[in-house]
Amino acid sequence: MLTTVSGNEFLLHSDDDSIHDWYKTIRHVIDKLSKKGGSTSGISIWKSSSSEELNRSEGDNSNKSNPKEPKPEHRKSLILRLNHSSSDTSEKKRVKSRLKKFISRRPSLKTLQEKGLIKGNVFDS
Repeated sequence: MLTTVSGNEFLLHSDDDSIHDWYKTIRHVIDKLSKKGGSTSGISIWKSSSSEELNRSEGDNSNKSNPKEPKPEHRKSLILRLNHSSSDTSEKKRVKSRLKKFISRRPSLKTLQEKGLIKGNVFDS
């Protein structure tokens, strides 16, 4: 169990041994922060799934000065996600209708056996 400087508690669990390396690294950073009195100086913060490093002090100041400013990259990803989901539903409908047509037009098992395409039980049933 890890307890951060702010009091948050986290439980790390994994069957993989690499979790021990994560635990040691996180524990080291928490100990380092608690010795410095909770400041984040000297610690790099990275944007999730990106190689862009965030400057914590600049990010905090910009949020305090104008908290309602829209974030263009968030809006862009939301628009892409919405467009993708609408095309997803149309694609699902198209596949569903094609499968219905295929199933309704396929010949019966009896017909296939009469034509000699299937001999006996197919899947031992």
